[in-house]
Amino acid sequence: MHTWPRSWKRANINPLPKVEVPKEKSDYRGINVTPVIARAFEKVVFNAHARDVVENLTASQFAYRERGSCTDALIAIQHAVNQYLDDPQCTAVRLYAMDFSKAFDSVKHDLLSVKLKQIGLSPYITNWYLSFLEGRKQRLLYDGFVGQWKDVNKGTTQGSVSGPHLFTIFLNDLEISLNGKDILFKYADDTSIVSPVWKEQDNSMDIVRAFMEWSEKNCMSSNSKKCKELVIRKKSCTNVFTPVFGIPQTCQLSVLGLILQDNCRFDCHVHVKLIKANKCLFILRSLRKEGYSQAELDHLFSSIVLPSITYGLSVYGASEAELTAMQCFLDRCHKRKYTSKSFSIKHLLEKQDRKVFRKKCSVRSYLSFPSKDVVAGVADLKSDLLQVASWCYTNGLNINPSSTKFCIFGSSRKLSKTPIPTFKVLQKDLTAEDSIKDFGIILDN
Repeated sequence: MHTWPRSWKRANINPLPKVEVPKEKSDYRGINVTPVIARAFEKVVFNAHARDVVENLTASQFAYRERGSCTDALIAIQHAVNQYLDDPQCTAVRLYAMDFSKAFDSVKHDLLSVKLKQIGLSPYITNWYLSFLEGRKQRLLYDGFVGQWKDVNKGTTQGSVSGPHLFTIFLNDLEISLNGKDILFKYADDTSIVSPVWKEQDNSMDIVRAFMEWSEKNCMSSNSKKCKELVIRKKSCTNVFTPVFGIPQTCQLSVLGLILQDNCRFDCHVHVKLIKANKCLFILRSLRKEGYSQAELDHLFSSIVLPSITYGLSVYGASEAELTAMQCFLDRCHKRKYTSKSFSIKHLLEKQDRKVFRKKCSVRSYLSFPSKDVVAGVADLKSDLLQVASWCYTNGLNINPSSTKFCIFGSSRKLSKTPIPTFKVLQKDLTAEDSIKDFGIILDN
């Protein structure tokens, strides 16, 4: 079936405020509430037929994928900036935070259909997604008001399962590189560009122009007044850089909720986060007066206070001064019984670093090689496994012994005549299996 039922293409729009005190229509974001059965069916189709294709799209998009997050995007941006600043020929880095106006709602269906056909999906699945986009209707529901049904001829349907993935496909060809290195980073519709300034050359105008040209070609509105530029200079650089395309320059730039500064410090970010965390402490103090137990306060502290501190910790945690400020706050919270547990900011940093690293390394590994001598091959395999185990231990990763399998592939005649040894690795006796099942496929020897 590659045709969507009409009833599944209808959605109610619930406006959600984007700011604390909305004052005008632009302060709201419309979220589509689609039928439950439609979302369930979208998820089944995506997992079965489209996930592998979408997950293997451009690596510059960090949103809507299994091993992507805001922290990953921020680390990639920070690494690119620091790598350029380490180059003796680089005098400064110009970091641009680009803004699309109503990005999800501006996607043209005819352009998206062309890109859908280019990424390697099955033609049936491509037609299924095209049917998903065609003939959609929506209406507004707000505070008792029920609007009339209106046709939707563009956009990727925020609130659906397929919408974010279709948006990822639409932005897939938005790529900018310099000397073979990616300098554009995306998290959903938030786009950051890292433009190095060399002693003899500044390519910022051409780089930003490439972004603007892509936006115009794909009918996406980029508001240069809402874009921002942060210039990060080396101490020896005294040059004044002229703004490009009217993009205003600033000494502080908020990227994905983390405040970057032109001096590479994060004290402004820490100050803002501590103000927010102290507001949460007022809530905890009020609840304690209402009779909440210490266990309940501990749970609330871990739920609403710690996330404010640990967000982006792997990025700003390299600064000892910022870590000290956070540690003083945590010590004060423990002393005043907002939490019964004593937290170490360096332990939280190590925990987050390991989490990021494990997520990047959470893939299956295989060791394989041809061998005429089975016994020698097994000995080589044992040596390789021990090296892998040693590396994982050094880098804080765990190998699951119960999931470690061992299989020898070869002709049945030769295997029947060859004694297959058993060896111990990771405190487990490994014996050759007749077959191995992985990724839903059974491999038989």
